[in-house]
Amino acid sequence: MKWGLGKSLYNSRILTSNYNVIIMKKILAIVISLLFVVSVFGVAQTMAREPCKSEIIGPTTVQVGDTFQVKVLFIEGDCCMTYSMGIKGSIEYVCSKPVCEGPEPIPGGYLFTFKALKPGTYKFISSGCPEDEKVYYTVTVIQKEYPMHQFMKILGFGKKK
Repeated sequence: MKWGLGKSLYNSRILTSNYNVIIMKKILAIVISLLFVVSVFGVAQTMAREPCKSEIIGPTTVQVGDTFQVKVLFIEGDCCMTYSMGIKGSIEYVCSKPVCEGPEPIPGGYLFTFKALKPGTYKFISSGCPEDEKVYYTVTVIQKEYPMHQFMKILGFGKKK
């Protein structure tokens, strides 16, 4: 009987120690899994690029022949500037330097100088990188009024029949 009691006590200690080892292995596996998940999110957050947010400032209405400036200011994020204008022959880009190298860099953005050639409504699109939201700027070019036009209206000239 002596051996039987000792063996069962010994077996119960082995079982509890094996049970503790199994629990510790599970806890260690869970901790390593959580560490992996947290490190993946940490790397993703570190490597992610902030979207570019920009603002376009300029006049909304100009007259034919006027020179006007448009400022594209970057508010936050990593901005790679791309812009497009569907205005060839209607508005021309004016360079202030002897050699035209594109827009003039200013603190926080770019400065564009244009000259209005024909009346109409024109859009300037600044999109930053392709995945960023597009910012639209619309300018309306109106016909310039001259004193002679007013005189011709009074006399009835220039009306279409």
